[in-house]
Amino acid sequence: MTARSPVGRAEIALLAALLFTLPLLEVPKQLCWLGWAVLAGRALWRDRHAPGAGLSAWDAVLAAMLGAVLLSGLGAPAPAGWRGAGDVLRLVSVPWLMMRRGYRAADCRVPLLAALAGVAVASLWGLARVLTADTPVFLQLHSVGHVNHSAIYLAVAIGVAVAAWVGIAPTATARARLLIGASGLIALVALFVSGSRAAALALALLLGLIAWLTPFPLANPARDRRRFRLGLVAVLAAALTGYLALAGFSGRALQPDGAGLVGKFRLQSGDGGGLTSHRDRLARLAFAAGQAYPLFGLGVDGFGRLTPARVCAEIAPPPPGGVCDTSGYTFTAHAHSLYGTVFAEQGSVGLAAVLALLAAWAGRLRRSLAWARADRDAAAVWLAALSGLVITAAAGLLNTTLHHEHGLLAMTGLGMLLSASAARAVPSQRP
Repeated sequence: MTARSPVGRAEIALLAALLFTLPLLEVPKQLCWLGWAVLAGRALWRDRHAPGAGLSAWDAVLAAMLGAVLLSGLGAPAPAGWRGAGDVLRLVSVPWLMMRRGYRAADCRVPLLAALAGVAVASLWGLARVLTADTPVFLQLHSVGHVNHSAIYLAVAIGVAVAAWVGIAPTATARARLLIGASGLIALVALFVSGSRAAALALALLLGLIAWLTPFPLANPARDRRRFRLGLVAVLAAALTGYLALAGFSGRALQPDGAGLVGKFRLQSGDGGGLTSHRDRLARLAFAAGQAYPLFGLGVDGFGRLTPARVCAEIAPPPPGGVCDTSGYTFTAHAHSLYGTVFAEQGSVGLAAVLALLAAWAGRLRRSLAWARADRDAAAVWLAALSGLVITAAAGLLNTTLHHEHGLLAMTGLGMLLSASAARAVPSQRP
């Protein structure tokens, strides 16, 4: 660790305000991020000559994420340039600044609670709109947008609620415990209403991992594990009951297409695209685009500019005298996959950067598991980071994760882990 100046209350307050407004209000969250980044950056500049302030492997991992976006589209016709760099800059700035500033696990309590308060308000707002709209609408968190993005955000936030429950609630006030429990339950109901299969499956994987690992202090391991696992089942049952009650008493469909979460797992007809909702066709198109521009891809947002004519002329032209058949592709704004979208738009360089980030993230979690099992504040940070990783990586198979609001929430968990585990001198400072 470097001899950094302590993280002040104003810095914690601005980070908490950012996480509270993140799913709610567009301009305030941008101002909160900017204010927090300026304050943290100013402190870093003041400490720039402190011992141990040199570069680490994590600096390279985060810089690679930004560099891949800046290089995306190199060699492709009409690339988007640096248009996507702003979002990635925000994503990498949070873990980088937290890591450099030396946040302790205890410093992360208020920001985690603020994130839960924000998602609770946003979920209630979204549920109210679903129940009062003149025509059926999908559930959306106000400043997150599309139902799939909102569902990903909810899944990460539910993991944060579990983190706060085992790490913060045991020593918190009754009001804080009520906030944690109610936020998690409300977010679960909202996730069921969203009907997102990718987010639901990723959350199931996350909760299964948490139940298996039980990464928090246990006074009586056998008894506490059993109680925790039964508690998870009880909360899921309560959320499902709430969802069914909402659907029954409201007297209206909670999804515009009339298909709830379970119904979406059945084979769909017509324009539904079958069980995969065209994900197979999108993956095929992303792979073709990545093959056409293997190093740096099409450029940011390039997938959304693909057309059948462009595929036939540039991406996958037919052999001489052959007929170009694009019926195996689906054309839309993105590939509905983190990996497919990155490969198509940033090429193998971008995909390597993302995979390196996820691998380094998992490695830090593995090496700090014992720390989480020894300290409750550490457990809260560790589980928040695990939630960000699992939802990003698993839901990313079927949706484009790691960008905008849900990406920022996930990367904040990573920042907490990097900073707090280093502050506690976790063995090995490798990523």
